[in-house]
Amino acid sequence: MKTMLTRFGALVVALFLGGCAQPPPPPPVAPPDTRAADEASIRAASKDWVAAAQAKDAEKFASFYAPDATLMMEAAPDVKGAAALREAVSGMMKDPN
Repeated sequence: MKTMLTRFGALVVALFLGGCAQPPPPPPVAPPDTRAADEASIRAASKDWVAAAQAKDAEKFASFYAPDATLMMEAAPDVKGAAALREAVSGMMKDPN
């Protein structure tokens, strides 16, 4: 009798634990490969940035920077923020060289 109760208890525990088991998650899906498009986008933005600098268009040049950007140049204090960056770049772009 005691053996039968032990087996019954073990069966109940096994069923209980088996009912709590979750199926394994599905395998992850690989994200799409966008490297070529990303590279083309970066190269286009780089060309536009250079074109803005060559055209001495301070507004367009500054548009490539985040609103909280910090521009660090050699032998000059750091320029922080969009307005300050625009002003600093504007001054540099007035130079005829």
